[in-house]
Amino acid sequence: MTVAPRPKPAAPCPQVVVVGCPSVDLLELAGQRHTVVGGAGLLTALAALRVGAHVGLVARVPAELPPQLAAAFGPGRLDPGGLVVQAGPLPAFHIRYDGTEQATYLVADGGMEAEITADDVPAAWLGADVVHVASLGGRAERQLAVARGLRRRGFAGRLSAGTYIRSAREETATVRAL
Repeated sequence: MTVAPRPKPAAPCPQVVVVGCPSVDLLELAGQRHTVVGGAGLLTALAALRVGAHVGLVARVPAELPPQLAAAFGPGRLDPGGLVVQAGPLPAFHIRYDGTEQATYLVADGGMEAEITADDVPAAWLGADVVHVASLGGRAERQLAVARGLRRRGFAGRLSAGTYIRSAREETATVRAL
């Protein structure tokens, strides 16, 4: 799927807006390799869609989306109006799971995710009921900057965020502020 520089939203304002990039990951499990679509933001958006919400995803993406990712957008699926086209890669992870399903990250490339800002959220979407800010480049300070930027821009709805245990341990004050 080719993404327009700023795709037209499917509707004026989604109920739920999720901020965070999709990724294309390589998983190794029991000696087999699988390429899958992932990313905390995308998976959160798909979960909200699954329970019936109208959902928009805000992400920095290349002009051409891989087919397995493009399938998530369109009528009755995720609203593409928050996709910001930029030259650069999607986040990509190579994760190996051992016999106890313990994950080892062999590659963790955040792509353009850390470049997302509150200004990437379309103005019409500031009326959403909920905005969820997924981990952005693995840094809670980035999430907090986006959350504060959304409030400055007038977002008055519910704000949620999800982060990693590493951030909770290393950025405790920032995670608490978030």
